[in-house]
Amino acid sequence: MRAPLGNRAHRPLRALLAALQYRWTEGVSRALEERMRSALASAAERFAEDFDRELTRAFLHFQPERPGVADDLGEVYAGLLASWQETAPFPALVAEICLAWREGDGLRLGLLAAEDRRFLDAEWPPGLDGLRQRLLSGPDPTRWAGGRGPSPLFLAPEVPALIVPLDPPAFRVPGGPGFRSGPRGWIVLRLDLDYLRDELLPRLTARHFAGEGEFDFEVEVLDAESR
Repeated sequence: MRAPLGNRAHRPLRALLAALQYRWTEGVSRALEERMRSALASAAERFAEDFDRELTRAFLHFQPERPGVADDLGEVYAGLLASWQETAPFPALVAEICLAWREGDGLRLGLLAAEDRRFLDAEWPPGLDGLRQRLLSGPDPTRWAGGRGPSPLFLAPEVPALIVPLDPPAFRVPGGPGFRSGPRGWIVLRLDLDYLRDELLPRLTARHFAGEGEFDFEVEVLDAESR
């Protein structure tokens, strides 16, 4: 008659099962972590694509069909602003429309008065000093650098603003006699930073990082230069 196994005889088996369970749990944890990392990377990519898409939407919308022969940019951009506010998913993204054009060695500035459908002469505010110097001395902003969304040549993150080049530069400017063959000009779309922070980014975050109404991750958007 075989004697029953005692607790001592079971110890090697229990140790083996415990080791197997630990390895299985560790493997499952690694697999879950990798899957979460992959899901997070995919969500971040879709978030960035949607954000770039909204900037690109604004950039493309505010390019006049034939900027080289526009006889009145104020009329053109008042119409573009009205259609933007009626159709854009984030209509308050564009806070102000400015017109910058070369005059001699400097740049003149005009602000769109939408109700009057014209650009009014204005002084350059301190917040646009860096942009003015960039347009005067920087690389040609009319060159598209490729890549996803507006190229860095079309962005002024310090404002923040999108820069829409007017090329060839033949247009009527405030106080001008009519068509002019120069100087080169740009439309500056000033973006509403509060709207970006309080409306657009939270909605995109909820779209890509929230599951069943609750956030799966903690999300923070940082300035690339501040990291």
